[in-house]
Order: sequence, then structure tokens, then C-alpha cells
Amino acid sequence: MEILSDILSSATYDLIKKIIIIFFHGPDDNRDTKLIKAINKAAKRFFDRYGDRFGTLNSSFLAFEENWRLIFEIIFYGKEQIDVHDFKVQGLGLDEVSCKFAIRDFIAILKEEMQNDWELDKILAEKHHIIETKEINRKISEIERVLDDLKNSNETIDDIEINVIARLKHEFNESIYPGLINKTLIHRDETDQCLNAIDENKLIILHGAAGYGKSGILYELGKKLDEKGIIWLPLRLDRRLPEKNAKQYGIDMGLSCSPVLCLARYDNQKQCVLILDQLDAIRWTSEHSANALDVCKELIREILILRAEGKLISAIISCRTFDLEHDPEIKGWLKKPILKIL
Repeated sequence: MEILSDILSSATYDLIKKIIIIFFHGPDDNRDTKLIKAINKAAKRFFDRYGDRFGTLNSSFLAFEENWRLIFEIIFYGKEQIDVHDFKVQGLGLDEVSCKFAIRDFIAILKEEMQNDWELDKILAEKHHIIETKEINRKISEIERVLDDLKNSNETIDDIEINVIARLKHEFNESIYPGLINKTLIHRDETDQCLNAIDENKLIILHGAAGYGKSGILYELGKKLDEKGIIWLPLRLDRRLPEKNAKQYGIDMGLSCSPVLCLARYDNQKQCVLILDQLDAIRWTSEHSANALDVCKELIREILILRAEGKLISAIISCRTFDLEHDPEIKGWLKKPILKIL
């Protein structure tokens, strides 16, 4: 149902008020009026900024009631993941990244308008506190789950899993070698940077433009890791799409558990490295890209938990610079301090 025929018509007030009542479990005329005014101002600012780039008042993602429900979930329930496929979006030439950017930008504008009113700002603060508490509890549960899984699994991996890792490394190398110039490995300084970062037990982002040579760097890095006796497991995300969760992802490729936990069990005393190659590919090749990215996040969280327990484990994430800088989900995830190698 369309709800924006003008920057908030009388009918719009009634429809949005119904949604507000659902989210707050009851009406409050003062609060509801203030929130609708904040929405009205945010919508005006959005269209002043973008014009009809993302559609008109009657055709943009802001013109549909179901989208407002999703926007409220993000603002009030702390839902960070924005899946464009959940939104009703119309318009020619609108790609997923642009739409996601527009949705996220509008939400940021609406939050600014809400923060300009002390009562609405107080509601945001209260909701944020609840969200933070839930997030802390979630992290504690995840830490307990990872440590329990590691404790309950075999102390060392078996021959089958060792063979799976060897096969994945072979497939990874074979996918890159034919693309090397004259099938010759050319040394890159970035390989040494990655090695130094691994020695310091860091998480690494390797990024560059398409065709920059990221795969060649990872190919050379694998050779160097073998020479140093460092255990490494490469996962090409464009060929092995993560689904469901980290444990299932490992099982699907022949392991008994998550790839991270499998690495941790390989040799407790040895350093190990997980490589997630072509992170950007999951954003363009899968209808379930949001879940795939969630699994990647889970893998990195498992690494951080194990590092806190003293495990020598690092990760390298390879991604195109464009997606690192412009895809809202990837950018939002990898914005925290982390070594980036160009």
C-alpha cells in the first residue's frame, strides 16, 4: 500500500501511527505526533538531497508501508543487517548497493531528526541500552558455544579432515595458477606485509581493484606459509558459498565442524591462518548474500574468541576496494581498526 503521496499526507499519518502503536504496544498522542513530524522532516531532507534518483514520493522505497515496518525494526530493534530483498523497491537501473546505501542514509537522517527532540532521543537511548544488553548476552553465549564446541570435539583432527584441507588448498592454487602472467609467480611486496602481519597475529584485509593481483598475492602467500610450516585454509567464497552457520559451512565441505575450530584443532602449538577470498563475490552472486556474510562474520568472531584464549590464529579477508568502501554491509563490518594492505 502506498503511503507517501505528498511529504506525509493525512492518510500517511494514520497508517504510520498504526505501525508506531504496534512497535510501542500502545498509543501516545504526544510521542506519535513527534515521531511522525521527525519522519516528515527526514523524508523532506532525503528528497532534497537525492531528488528522484531513488524514485518519486509515490514510487521510492519510502512510499510503501511494509518498508516502514522494516525501517522501524532497524531503528528500534537494532537490526543491523539490511537486506534489500526484504524491501519493496521500484525503479529502473537501481542496483543493490545503491538501494542499500539510500535506505541506510535515510535511516541515519531519521535518527538525526529524532535526536533533535529530547523525548524521542530518550526513546532511542532506552532502546539502545536494551539492544546493547542483548548484544552482550549474545556475545557471552557465543563465547561459551565456541569453547564448548572446541572442548567437545576431538583434540586433533583426523586424516579425513587433513585430506579435506589439502584438497581445498590444491583447488585454491589450481584456480589461481592458470591466471598468472606467463604462469610465472611474480613476487609482490604485499606478500611480505601479509607475512609480517601474520607473525604479529593480526587480522588482515587485502583489497584492491578488480585485476589488481590480490589472488596472485594469496597464491604466493600460500607458498610462503607452507615454507614456514604455518597451517592455512583458503576458502574461495565465490565457489564455496557459506550457508546457515559456520559449523554447517565446515560440514558441507567435508569437515566435522567450523573451519575455524578445525584449524584450531590441527595443532595447538602451531600458528594457523584462515583465508576468505573474494568477500565481495557473495554480495553479487547470491540471493542469500546476507546470510553468507553473517557466516563470514561468525567465522571471524570465532577467531577472535580463540585468540583471546591464546590460540595462534589469524585471518586474511580479500575484497575489492569498491565493495569495501561502498557496500554498506561490508563497510560497516570492516570499519573497525584492522590492518589493510593495498
